Amino acid sequence: MKLFLALLLLGALTATAVLVPISGETAWQHAERKGWPMAAAHGFARAANAGAHWALATLRGHDAPPKAQPVRTPRRRLARIPTPVGGSGAGSGIARASPPSAAPPAQGAGSRDHIVAAPPAERLAGPDRAALDKLITARGGR
Repeated sequence: MKLFLALLLLGALTATAVLVPISGETAWQHAERKGWPMAAAHGFARAANAGAHWALATLRGHDAPPKAQPVRTPRRRLARIPTPVGGSGAGSGIARASPPSAAPPAQGAGSRDHIVAAPPAERLAGPDRAALDKLITARGGR
């Protein structure tokens, strides 16, 4: 009897909270304006449909349908320094990973290309530097 009275009191409080207007509209009207009942109905329908499909598959002896695999985008390949084909003589434009006099790589070191250090920055002196400064100031730089 106490349980029945507690449930009745809880139902009355819920009905009061939903149906009594506060600030001009009831909680139910506010929920309808936001679209919550329709969203809840769609969610329940999808869950019931999935449960029905699972129950039918179980009764027929089939496994549940496999889950869809996530779509994976291909990874971008990183740029690498090309391996010299002919040689690295003057004017070939390709730097070697190690100088020709260096010892061959140790066993198990792999055959990957190594990153080559950039050549030192060019230093301008005298009339070349003055001409570059003149050109920069003429173009509106500095």
